[in-house]
Order: sequence, then structure tokens, then C-alpha cells
Amino acid sequence: MLESPAFDALIAGLGLQAERRYAAPAAKNRYLVRGGRLVPVPMAPLGLVSTPLFSLRTKLRILAEPFARARMRAPDASVAALVRDHFGQEIVDYAINPLVAGIYAGDPEKLSTKHAFPSCGRPPKRMVR
Repeated sequence: MLESPAFDALIAGLGLQAERRYAAPAAKNRYLVRGGRLVPVPMAPLGLVSTPLFSLRTKLRILAEPFARARMRAPDASVAALVRDHFGQEIVDYAINPLVAGIYAGDPEKLSTKHAFPSCGRPPKRMVR
């Protein structure tokens, strides 16, 4: 759960302190099923290197993405279409689908990137010096 003085003040201001629930420490571990077995979800970027969740091809595609050419896309591409275009179907299947199902209880093929992740549709900000 979000921990900050502002959030604590909001909870207190709404009179919800007695309703507040904290996750069990074991809940920090996430798993997905791949090939009939539980596989820990990498919780840090370096974990992508060693996880059996993604193939070597997908891992290389992730590493190459910052160097890839800019892509043209539909103005309101689905989350799945956007991710598939950049990282491939394997990331959609084993990362985006579980994430979207868990957060939005939705289908990434139907979920609008523009509405679910508005910052993904904006042009990148230029660095100002």
C-alpha cells in the first residue's frame, strides 16, 4: 500500500483508519504459470535476464528496444497491440495479460492504451538544458 504523509492524512480525513488493510509480507512475491509450473515474476529489471518466464529472443528484444526506430501506430491502439509491436506476443501473454487482468479485470486486446495508460500515448518530452 502507498505509504506517505499525504496518503495517511487522506485516510484519516476520511475516517477510514479502522478500514485500512495491509498486505501480508508474503504477498510481495508474484508468480505466473508457464509450462505447467509456477515461475517467479521478476520484480527488478535485472531479474529479466535470468527469468525462465521469457525466451532469449524476447529478452534480446527488450534490450534492443531503446535503440529501435520510432513506430507509427493507430491513435488509439490497444494495450496488447502497443506492447506486441515493441516487445512481442510473449510479453503480452506472460506480463501484460496478467497485469491488465489484475488491475483492470480486462482484456489487453480491448483495453485502450490512450485511456488506461495516457502517458504512453503522449509524445516524449524533450530534455531541456
